[in-house]
Amino acid sequence: MQVNKDITNRIYKEVKDTWLMQLATVQDGQPWIANVFFVVDAQLNFYWLSYPNRRHSRELAINPKAAIAIAIKQTSLLLAYKQKAKLQKCITRQSLPK
Repeated sequence: MQVNKDITNRIYKEVKDTWLMQLATVQDGQPWIANVFFVVDAQLNFYWLSYPNRRHSRELAINPKAAIAIAIKQTSLLLAYKQKAKLQKCITRQSLPK
């Protein structure tokens, strides 16, 4: 999905120093929302850390459709952004560097 560079930069500027987001998933018609710590890169790829056995991790492995919400201090127009989620890699605690 091609996103206007100005909009991408604006969203990145608003969220880059934030570290908590809400991640919403669904399975069998039942919604679930969880707080997760995250980082974002300049291309608006969001990365969060979570255990593979958590409900949202299991649901994303089955259905990659998700929604996120990030609370930011707002003094001007708020933007909305839609992007398709893709689970890149599931890492276990044992595979993390010591």
